[in-house]
Amino acid sequence: MTSDKPNEIWIDDQHCFICGSLNSSGLKLAFVPQGETLETRWVAEKRFQGYADVLHGGIISSVLDEVMINLPWKMHDAPVTTAELNVRFRKPAPIGAELVFTAFVVERGRRLWKLRSECRGADGTLYAEANAKAMLIEFQPYKGPRP
Repeated sequence: MTSDKPNEIWIDDQHCFICGSLNSSGLKLAFVPQGETLETRWVAEKRFQGYADVLHGGIISSVLDEVMINLPWKMHDAPVTTAELNVRFRKPAPIGAELVFTAFVVERGRRLWKLRSECRGADGTLYAEANAKAMLIEFQPYKGPRP
Protein backbone atom coordinates (compact mmCIF):
# COMPACT_ATOMS: atom_id res chain seq x y z
CA MET A 1 0.00 0.00 0.00
CA THR A 2 1.36 3.40 -0.90
CA SER A 3 0.12 6.79 0.14
CA ASP A 4 -1.50 9.13 -2.41
CA LYS A 5 -0.78 12.03 -0.08
CA PRO A 6 2.91 12.94 -0.04
CA ASN A 7 2.76 14.41 3.48
CA GLU A 8 0.58 11.77 5.13
CA ILE A 9 1.75 10.87 8.64
CA TRP A 10 1.35 7.23 9.67
CA ILE A 11 0.54 6.63 13.34
CA ASP A 12 1.32 3.49 15.33
CA ASP A 13 -1.48 3.13 17.87
CA GLN A 14 -0.27 -0.33 19.02
CA HIS A 15 -3.27 -2.16 17.46
CA CYS A 16 -1.37 -3.92 14.67
CA PHE A 17 -2.68 -7.50 14.37
CA ILE A 18 0.83 -8.95 14.26
CA CYS A 19 2.81 -6.85 16.76
CA GLY A 20 0.40 -4.47 18.50
CA SER A 21 0.56 -4.71 22.29
CA LEU A 22 -2.97 -3.25 22.63
CA ASN A 23 -4.72 -5.58 20.16
CA SER A 24 -6.56 -8.13 22.30
CA SER A 25 -7.03 -10.43 19.28
CA GLY A 26 -3.52 -9.93 17.90
CA LEU A 27 -0.39 -12.08 17.98
CA LYS A 28 1.68 -9.52 19.96
CA LEU A 29 4.91 -10.74 18.36
CA ALA A 30 8.20 -9.22 19.49
CA PHE A 31 11.10 -8.68 17.09
CA VAL A 32 14.70 -9.31 18.15
CA PRO A 33 17.83 -8.17 16.30
CA GLN A 34 20.21 -11.03 15.44
CA GLY A 35 23.28 -9.34 14.00
CA GLU A 36 22.17 -7.80 10.69
CA THR A 37 18.82 -9.62 10.71
CA LEU A 38 15.57 -9.30 12.66
CA GLU A 39 13.77 -12.34 14.06
CA THR A 40 10.55 -13.39 15.74
CA ARG A 41 9.52 -16.83 16.97
CA TRP A 42 5.95 -18.06 17.22
CA VAL A 43 3.93 -21.21 17.81
CA ALA A 44 0.63 -21.03 15.92
CA GLU A 45 -2.55 -22.26 17.58
CA LYS A 46 -5.16 -24.31 15.73
CA ARG A 47 -7.37 -21.22 15.33
CA PHE A 48 -4.84 -19.98 12.73
CA GLN A 49 -5.00 -23.06 10.51
CA GLY A 50 -6.09 -23.33 6.89
CA TYR A 51 -6.25 -27.05 6.18
CA ALA A 52 -6.16 -29.45 9.14
CA ASP A 53 -3.03 -28.84 11.23
CA VAL A 54 -1.51 -26.51 8.60
CA LEU A 55 -0.92 -22.81 9.28
CA HIS A 56 -2.98 -20.56 6.97
CA GLY A 57 -0.89 -19.02 4.20
CA GLY A 58 -2.35 -15.57 4.81
CA ILE A 59 -1.09 -15.62 8.39
CA ILE A 60 2.37 -16.74 7.23
CA SER A 61 2.37 -13.91 4.65
CA SER A 62 1.38 -11.38 7.29
CA VAL A 63 4.19 -12.36 9.66
CA LEU A 64 6.75 -12.48 6.83
CA ASP A 65 5.65 -8.96 5.87
CA GLU A 66 5.72 -7.67 9.44
CA VAL A 67 9.21 -8.93 10.24
CA MET A 68 10.49 -7.23 7.06
CA ILE A 69 8.75 -3.93 7.82
CA ASN A 70 10.07 -3.92 11.37
CA LEU A 71 13.71 -4.42 10.33
CA PRO A 72 14.32 -0.91 8.90
CA TRP A 73 12.22 0.66 11.66
CA LYS A 74 13.70 -1.15 14.68
CA MET A 75 17.30 -1.48 13.49
CA HIS A 76 17.87 1.63 11.33
CA ASP A 77 15.29 4.13 12.63
CA ALA A 78 13.69 4.12 9.17
CA PRO A 79 9.90 3.62 9.35
CA VAL A 80 8.58 2.04 6.16
CA THR A 81 5.38 0.58 4.72
CA THR A 82 5.02 -2.25 2.24
CA ALA A 83 4.83 -1.18 -1.40
CA GLU A 84 5.08 -4.69 -2.88
CA LEU A 85 5.06 -8.18 -1.35
CA ASN A 86 5.79 -11.52 -3.02
CA VAL A 87 5.52 -14.78 -1.08
CA ARG A 88 6.59 -18.27 -2.10
CA PHE A 89 5.37 -21.25 -0.09
CA ARG A 90 7.78 -24.20 0.02
CA LYS A 91 6.13 -26.67 2.42
CA PRO A 92 3.04 -26.65 4.66
CA ALA A 93 3.90 -25.08 8.03
CA PRO A 94 2.57 -27.13 10.93
CA ILE A 95 0.27 -25.86 13.65
CA GLY A 96 1.79 -26.21 17.13
CA ALA A 97 5.46 -26.15 16.03
CA GLU A 98 7.86 -23.29 16.76
CA LEU A 99 8.35 -21.15 13.64
CA VAL A 100 11.22 -18.73 13.17
CA PHE A 101 10.61 -15.68 10.95
CA THR A 102 13.77 -13.82 9.90
CA ALA A 103 14.17 -10.65 7.81
CA PHE A 104 17.19 -9.49 5.81
CA VAL A 105 18.08 -6.26 3.97
CA VAL A 106 18.70 -6.89 0.27
CA GLU A 107 19.19 -3.28 -0.82
CA ARG A 108 18.80 0.07 0.89
CA GLY A 109 17.89 3.02 -1.31
CA ARG A 110 17.17 6.65 -0.48
CA ARG A 111 13.39 6.07 -0.23
CA LEU A 112 12.96 2.41 -1.14
CA TRP A 113 14.19 -0.66 0.73
CA LYS A 114 14.34 -4.15 -0.78
CA LEU A 115 13.88 -6.80 1.89
CA ARG A 116 13.69 -10.57 2.20
CA SER A 117 12.25 -12.86 4.87
CA GLU A 118 11.95 -16.54 5.65
CA CYS A 119 9.71 -18.76 7.74
CA ARG A 120 11.58 -21.81 9.02
CA GLY A 121 10.97 -24.49 11.57
CA ALA A 122 13.21 -24.65 14.63
CA ASP A 123 14.97 -27.53 12.81
CA GLY A 124 15.76 -25.26 9.83
CA THR A 125 13.03 -26.53 7.47
CA LEU A 126 12.10 -23.74 5.02
CA TYR A 127 8.31 -23.31 4.88
CA ALA A 128 7.98 -19.97 3.08
CA GLU A 129 10.01 -17.01 1.88
CA ALA A 130 9.13 -13.50 0.80
CA ASN A 131 10.55 -10.46 -0.94
CA ALA A 132 9.26 -6.95 -0.46
CA LYS A 133 9.79 -3.39 -1.52
CA ALA A 134 9.16 -0.93 1.29
CA MET A 135 8.87 2.85 1.12
CA LEU A 136 9.99 5.31 3.78
CA ILE A 137 7.08 7.03 5.53
CA GLU A 138 6.52 9.91 7.90
CA PHE A 139 5.79 8.27 11.22
CA GLN A 140 4.40 9.33 14.58
CA PRO A 141 4.99 6.95 17.49
CA TYR A 142 2.21 5.96 19.85
CA LYS A 143 1.84 8.33 22.81
CA GLY A 144 -1.07 6.71 24.60
CA PRO A 145 -1.16 4.41 27.63
CA ARG A 146 0.90 1.21 27.59
CA PRO A 147 -0.69 -2.12 28.49
